[in-house]
Amino acid sequence: MKTYGFGGYTLAVYDKKLPHKIGDSVLVTFTDSIGFDEADKWLLMIDHNTCVDENGKTFQIRDDCIKESRKNRP
Repeated sequence: MKTYGFGGYTLAVYDKKLPHKIGDSVLVTFTDSIGFDEADKWLLMIDHNTCVDENGKTFQIRDDCIKESRKNRP
């Protein structure tokens, strides 16, 4: 499994880039640097490559770290 490390956390990298926009929810997989201890988590896309979780913690992600995306509807 390919991974991407940034600022104290590591994300799984996928072979696809899913369409998404600011305001969408994206599913990412947190893992250790060699692909173990996986945990999926939904994050809210708040900027081009910045997401926030339900506690307000921000994460920098790459487009190829998104496992799934869905539009948030008002």
